[in-house]
Amino acid sequence: MTTHLLLLSTSSRIRQNSVLQRSEFWRIQLLLVIALATPAFAQDDVSVFQKPPRVVAAGQLMNAAAQLVQQKKYADAEKICAQAQQIAPFFPLTSYNLACFQALQGKKEEALANLEKAIAAGFANAPHMLKDEDLKELRDDPKFKELVDKAKEVMTNPPVTKVEPTKIKAGVATVTKANAAYDPQINQVRVFFAPAEAAAEPPKEIIKGHGEVGKLLNQWFAEGTAAGNVGDLYDNCDGDHSNMDYGQFPTLTRIEYDAELGKQTGYGAQLTNLFFMPNLQGVLGNSSTAQTAGPGWRSNPRLAYTRGGGIEALLAQYLNNHLYFYPEHRDHDPGHNGEGDGYGDVYAANLPYVITSQGSSGSDRAFMDAIACTLAAFHPDVKKKLVEKKGLMPAVQYVFRRSNKPVKTDEDYLSGGAHPTVFDSNNLDVMKMIELAHSFTPESLPPLALLKVEKEDQPKLGVDYFDIGEREKLFDTPFVSARIWRSTQQKRKYTLSAKGIEFNNKPLTYHWKVLRGDASKIEIKPLGDGSSAEVTLTWQGRAPILPDSKMESNRIDIGLFTHNGDHYSPPAFFCVNTLDNEAREYDDQGRIKSVTYTGVSEKGNYVDPTFDTPKSWKDDYRYDDAGKLLGWTRTRGEKREEFAADGKLTVEKDDQGNTLKTQEVRYVPKPRPNNVPTLEQVPVE
Repeated sequence: MTTHLLLLSTSSRIRQNSVLQRSEFWRIQLLLVIALATPAFAQDDVSVFQKPPRVVAAGQLMNAAAQLVQQKKYADAEKICAQAQQIAPFFPLTSYNLACFQALQGKKEEALANLEKAIAAGFANAPHMLKDEDLKELRDDPKFKELVDKAKEVMTNPPVTKVEPTKIKAGVATVTKANAAYDPQINQVRVFFAPAEAAAEPPKEIIKGHGEVGKLLNQWFAEGTAAGNVGDLYDNCDGDHSNMDYGQFPTLTRIEYDAELGKQTGYGAQLTNLFFMPNLQGVLGNSSTAQTAGPGWRSNPRLAYTRGGGIEALLAQYLNNHLYFYPEHRDHDPGHNGEGDGYGDVYAANLPYVITSQGSSGSDRAFMDAIACTLAAFHPDVKKKLVEKKGLMPAVQYVFRRSNKPVKTDEDYLSGGAHPTVFDSNNLDVMKMIELAHSFTPESLPPLALLKVEKEDQPKLGVDYFDIGEREKLFDTPFVSARIWRSTQQKRKYTLSAKGIEFNNKPLTYHWKVLRGDASKIEIKPLGDGSSAEVTLTWQGRAPILPDSKMESNRIDIGLFTHNGDHYSPPAFFCVNTLDNEAREYDDQGRIKSVTYTGVSEKGNYVDPTFDTPKSWKDDYRYDDAGKLLGWTRTRGEKREEFAADGKLTVEKDDQGNTLKTQEVRYVPKPRPNNVPTLEQVPVE
């Protein structure tokens, strides 16, 4: 297992396809995240907490460089990647990718020098260096062979930064520069605590108040059948703006940030820190904050999956027993384009990694209390096993979703009503949650369901859709994958595979369900034993999330569940989004007839600007008598242009209207002051 592979899937996707082979998906995305025995840390003058955001910024530049490489503009790509290296010289891929761009131009000495920098920063995938086509011009150089050997050495003996764990005092675990180390494998900071010394007398109660729930938890604790919150940490990331009432949980330890850190960390979306200590059980955290200004307004969950490396940070938290709570703020309210005070459900993915609360500041508190009670309710041996197996927060998600008031049966649990994007605190049933958690035994635990997109249609950029690059894929992780439906095809086909994890080796069954979308336009065909499925979707636009709901969405959700005879798993999701700023017409044969794109010269429906660049024109498609596509006519105001079926612009015709000359075009973002860029059509020289 190599050090840098997860780096590639975490922060910069520009070399992901060449490095992450499909057969490695489960191993890299899941097992490497939870392999914590010998983490590799990097050292230099940049503050440890400043490194993750620097890598995000560098990743954005490297993604821009990747677009230039596709156009074979290697010199321009080199310049941009050099900027990325200046921002994050400690991150191995900035130097590795720069070396590749230089090697493609025949700059051997510069390329070898940057390869050496990459290895010094922790790059260790010697096998990939040997097969990377970008570096083929370097392979005969003795220096290259020397660098391969150095990479092998880094793989065997990764550099390790020693840190001094902070001791917990009076129920407080303090984050400082001294007990934190940056891990480039996952572009996060690992913070280490030493547990507090054992109290002279064990606690007499694990919860104060909470009515019948509190009485039952304290009774179980007195009987020795409830673990309490010993070893659980609470991480507030909004400067105590919406603090959990941790005083009600006497055995819970809270995390505080040393004053000298300022706002380097511990404020806003928690996508930076992972916490460790010898007796760590679970980590609960929250931030009742959001980005409220500018065209990039969004809640923290939406920030997470649109920021480079953010979704992988959530995955690392989920599999390391961390769970964070965020309000939806303006991302999930009835209405359209801000009319009626809302935009509908604008989330492009249903996230099993967090709990998102309906409302704004303070709406997360009820959920934190409920989950703290749930963690306290587990039997000590059950909680210990779930922690060791990295299944604590998946089990919590199952308990939470199975116990909500509208979910009364297994059939309810396997429906969209049990798995909304955002949860309403009015549906919490804490008594039901603690009773279900307390019923678990080490031999009877909820399994896991992991999902992978094995095969999917590959539309052609510039023909089937128009954008700055190939970006239908929003992200892939083992528990949720998301796509943006850009292609004009009316039907899309996906082959999905499942992997179940059962902690006691019980046989599993697999269940694929439509959780959101018009089921009449969705076909799920299980394959073999059901661990794979072929999903066929027919294009559908904005619609209510459930019958009679005032909330609308452009997202389709397919849910995967496993069952071990005792319990279902928490869900895995496959999400596909159509774009609300498009108006499509299909003919009775399912062929695209026209598409009207809006959002530049007129107000279009809101679409998240991080994954769609607005454009304004209408395409009317032409077919011959046999139904073969001839091309399309593009209209912008009074201007009309004709395109051939291969996406080329017609620039000259004869007197009979026959095409004499065409021009290849591409689509680039055009900046606008104080607004999101727009998509511009430009000729390819």
